[in-house]
Amino acid sequence: MKSLQDYLLGALSDFLKPHEPISIFSLNYWTSENGITVAATLLAAVLGAVFGTLGTAIISYWLAIRTASEELRRDKVERIEKDKAIALEMFVKAMTITNQLYSLLGLVVTMLQTAEKNGAGSLDLWQKVLPMAGVTNNPDRFTAEEAAILIGSNEHSVASDLFLLAEKYSSLTDSINRYSERRLRLTDLLSADIGVAGVGSTRLSKEQYLRYQGQMYELNDMAAQICEALPEDFEFSKDITEKIGPTFKKILGDDGFPTAEFPAAADERCAEFRKLLLR
Repeated sequence: MKSLQDYLLGALSDFLKPHEPISIFSLNYWTSENGITVAATLLAAVLGAVFGTLGTAIISYWLAIRTASEELRRDKVERIEKDKAIALEMFVKAMTITNQLYSLLGLVVTMLQTAEKNGAGSLDLWQKVLPMAGVTNNPDRFTAEEAAILIGSNEHSVASDLFLLAEKYSSLTDSINRYSERRLRLTDLLSADIGVAGVGSTRLSKEQYLRYQGQMYELNDMAAQICEALPEDFEFSKDITEKIGPTFKKILGDDGFPTAEFPAAADERCAEFRKLLLR
């Protein structure tokens, strides 16, 4: 069986022979046995190359589409998991701030109740609100990456409230620490007599009163600002923390995302705090 090369060489030989009556450029040649064979062989080769290339291109394109889709799916899963981790971190931060505010609120309530119980309810606020130890100097903050999840989902108000919450808490803890330092500094200068009930009392001469009245006024003003901010900041923190769970359930499509629920005792503590301040 002759190969395509043999037929082509034969055709070329026929073309080069001057005595050959049939030219390869003539219809008679391509209708002859040799011409038909050469044409069929060329057509098969061309069609084979075309369909082979086309088939390879289709398979390559399908594989590329499948690979890209798989990569997009993996990227989406990784992004969702990353967003969940960030959202949980935000939730924990907000819960931590709320719990710490609740503890501070309870601490000051106890101080005011103790003063009332010991007959010192009429004293200046700075005399009833004692220094508070263990208050953080480095409160939690919310980052731009955390806020981006909320802002990207058009939850601008929640993101803004969380930043405001962090600022409020930072300002409050700074005020409490400064108040505690200044109060200790003043009381270290004054001698106190401890009574049977464990309540300390200080008697000031007129000279001492005139010397320290400016510091006492500042302390009383700082104590008043702290006591005014405490219940407001706690209620604000509680409200925004309760919003985080439902908001991220919607954003992430995860019904299992945790939510915060605070007992009625939280509101009762705020009410008791304000009642004590009015006495």
